[in-house]
Amino acid sequence: MILHLVAKSHRPTLEEKIMEAVQHIRGAFSMVFLSKDKLIAVRDPYGFRPLALGKKGNCFVFASETCAFDLIGATYERDIKCGEMLVVEAEV
Repeated sequence: MILHLVAKSHRPTLEEKIMEAVQHIRGAFSMVFLSKDKLIAVRDPYGFRPLALGKKGNCFVFASETCAFDLIGATYERDIKCGEMLVVEAEV
């Protein structure tokens, strides 16, 4: 359903399409989208579902639990805020 909302959006950028789609969703969610040059993470406005940002070397990673970072040797950076969208762009 979420991808359908994103695909039907007429907004010009992927970030705007995702923001428009999540405004129609009720409930708890944390999502990560991967495009060819961006990694986009979004958390529900109430913060019911956890979503954390980590870093391994010069790469960013997302997980619902920080213990996942330990498994891959990444360091915890911060939690994604309630209702926040975070965009990580590929270096060219």
